[in-house]
Amino acid sequence: MTLPGISAQERKYSSDIKQCFEKGYIPGIWGCGSSEYGTAVSFSDVIGASDFIVSSSIIEGFGYLFIDSLRWGKPLVARYMDITDGFSTIFEKTASFFYGYLEVPVSPQEKESLRKMYFSNIKTYSGIIERHNLDSIINQIDSILGRDNVDFSYLPVSMQMKILENISLNPSFKKEVKTLNMDTTEKIARVILQKQDFNPARAAEYFSFESFARKFISIIESFDTAKNRKQHQIPGSGEKLSEIDTESFLHGREPERAVSENLLNLFFRPEYLRLILSEK
Repeated sequence: MTLPGISAQERKYSSDIKQCFEKGYIPGIWGCGSSEYGTAVSFSDVIGASDFIVSSSIIEGFGYLFIDSLRWGKPLVARYMDITDGFSTIFEKTASFFYGYLEVPVSPQEKESLRKMYFSNIKTYSGIIERHNLDSIINQIDSILGRDNVDFSYLPVSMQMKILENISLNPSFKKEVKTLNMDTTEKIARVILQKQDFNPARAAEYFSFESFARKFISIIESFDTAKNRKQHQIPGSGEKLSEIDTESFLHGREPERAVSENLLNLFFRPEYLRLILSEK
């Protein structure tokens, strides 16, 4: 079950996925509960009738579905994303499983095509990303594409659709993909048969007005802590700089620019450079 994308960047992707549902490559309901496709069956009706929740999302702003699955009392299967790191303990001792990858066969010719697409995307950032980070991301992409099989999420939509079609029409290919991911599918099969056991009070430790207030106060207090850091004297400068400012000074950068560059570098990782929305 999914809803259509509405932004300009998502529309083609959304249209392609809709085709996969209509052709039977993806089993499920498209646009359930939306005004565009009809509200005869509501989202809550579908959730109530569900045995478990599966999410293959590689991009999430908040991850509500993960927490909601526990609240609904449904076993959860989802792709691991780092947005859950801050509250991952909530899922301990629950019927939840976060898988890391889904391998599919990709030909040498397709890998070379993928490599060119990724390198073309990386090149567009050459003016704002430091050279050593560019080299690092190229090496990481080479490592991802250098394996015998490739994680499905790193393919562009056109290749994903081809894989889904092949699985739907070719039993031997379907069996090959299933064999490649046997360990993951066995863990999924075990989790979805379990009874979800979750105490809502655990979520309140992370998601409540009191929790948000506590974190906000901690952030405000950290500013005073930063001011009281050990001071460094820059020879000949006559000024004292904190540790973070010293680094900026030695590299000839303003502190604001240093922060901006650090943020760019933190997000300049393979998982944020996937080709899912790259095709026009």
